[in-house]
Amino acid sequence: MAVGKTTVGHLVAKRLDWPVTDSDAEIRKQQGRTAREIADAEGTAALHELEAAHLLTALGAPGPQVICAAASTIDRERCRLALQSPEALVFWLTAPPTALAARSSSGAHRPIDPADAAGILSKQLAARERGLREVALEAIPTTEMSPEEIASIVVQAVAMPAARKSRSRSWR
Repeated sequence: MAVGKTTVGHLVAKRLDWPVTDSDAEIRKQQGRTAREIADAEGTAALHELEAAHLLTALGAPGPQVICAAASTIDRERCRLALQSPEALVFWLTAPPTALAARSSSGAHRPIDPADAAGILSKQLAARERGLREVALEAIPTTEMSPEEIASIVVQAVAMPAARKSRSRSWR
């Protein structure tokens, strides 16, 4: 949340000439509501199920694409297993919870209480970090780089056949 996945995802997709799908946009298009509206009306579990369904549908589509998946998908075992496929190259965009909290306050569509955003995001990171490390080819910190620099890292990694075959992890 607020880590830059949509911005970076669109830059990567443009550079690779691949289609892009973003969970926030797709869910809003399908449901006619934002993530926050869904979470408020039906609860976060319902929202997270929609996010997981988006990821699994996108992963099942033919051909290469950039998938901007919600962080909550890592909480679902079926999503983690799908992301471990040799065909999936996962890049984990990271930022400290305090930075994410500051960024998330600007998005009314985000389903998080701004009064305790840093605390909530810290707890989410603690719960999700292991799963993210299991599936990510690379973790990329986003606070010190521009979206263009981050996109360049991703595009370079995608272009390296050895990295795709070995799925060796690189942690910045």
